Amino acid sequence: MLVGIILRRITATVLYHRSTSAINTKVETNNGKVTLYGKASNAAEKDLAAKLANDVNGVKGVENRMTIE
Repeated sequence: MLVGIILRRITATVLYHRSTSAINTKVETNNGKVTLYGKASNAAEKDLAAKLANDVNGVKGVENRMTIE
């Protein structure tokens, strides 16, 4: 799957989910492995962002480097 498609799907999924829409997230991907950067309000938001990213078709794994503020 093309990198751009994966990036767009993850960004849209996180942006439009009601519990993560306010998170400022940066997404990088390399061969299906995704790294998330950004700031979450709490651990639940951080974990949900990773779960949403991992559920996107074509994602082989997620490294969550988001911080909690």
